[in-house]
Amino acid sequence: MADMLQRGVDWLAGKLNAHASHMVTYVRGDERLTLSATFGRTEHEAAEDVGPRVGYTERDFLIRAADLVLGGLHALPQAGDRIEELVDGKVYTFELMSPEGRELPFRYGDANWRMMRLHTKLVKIE
Repeated sequence: MADMLQRGVDWLAGKLNAHASHMVTYVRGDERLTLSATFGRTEHEAAEDVGPRVGYTERDFLIRAADLVLGGLHALPQAGDRIEELVDGKVYTFELMSPEGRELPFRYGDANWRMMRLHTKLVKIE
């Protein structure tokens, strides 16, 4: 059964990449990598000592883990890395951030670590 489920996950990842993705640029320092990403979102809540809880939403980018290769090696996303998206002649820059209560700026989207969900915040529009 596990093989059938993994084939299903692989099939879905391929369909997302082929039909629902956009090209973005992943940036770490001076390194730049163009890859396919599907957009998503994660809703977060920030707890205040007094008053209501404040909710906010930022953009997630779903990528295939195998596509994140920096310096010739497979890499893990790091807080502070950036993703650039070109829309109507403007470059939108998103910075990877760790949601409150999480140590990493991403999580895996499947049990076999084939897809990554990168958590970002819009930091600049040029």
